[in-house]
Amino acid sequence: MVSAGNNLRVVREKLGLTMRDVETASEAIARARGNEEFFVPISRLTDFETRGVIPSIYRLSSLATVYRIQPREIFSMYGVNFDSGQHSSEPKIPPVVQDDKQMVGALHREVKQGNVALPVVGCYLLDLLLPRKHRESLVGDIEQDFRTNILPRYGRTAASVWFWKQVVIEIVPGLYLRIAAGFVKRLLGA
Repeated sequence: MVSAGNNLRVVREKLGLTMRDVETASEAIARARGNEEFFVPISRLTDFETRGVIPSIYRLSSLATVYRIQPREIFSMYGVNFDSGQHSSEPKIPPVVQDDKQMVGALHREVKQGNVALPVVGCYLLDLLLPRKHRESLVGDIEQDFRTNILPRYGRTAASVWFWKQVVIEIVPGLYLRIAAGFVKRLLGA
């Protein structure tokens, strides 16, 4: 999927857009639609263009809008062709999975409606206490794992516990270093 990301980069560069331009435009789209899922931070855009990370459907929609191309064009970069229909070689969903599919569908509807969000206080602490140079990528990684892996798999409660664990893992070492540095400064009288 790196080639799809490379194609996104080529389109962005042909338009003369910087990553910051894409971030700013996608933020406006997210605000206009009232859904933060449409926001494409620089850290995620870098992952899409260089690491082969596949964007969510919301972010693909924002990228299509910002790049002024049809969403189908972006989907085709990732090998999804809506015009071809379903091939006989594609697997059918077994009927036993329907209940799980409905449950996951309900959770995705909640996420789409904005009912499931990252805990605000945890996000604030990460923004407040993480070093600026690492903040965007760390928060972006935590957010993506929360929304794409943990929340659909384990549900809201377990996802919140996982999120807070990540917040503590990221913040505690930095706090310890700040406290220790302050203590050493006082000790040395600096």
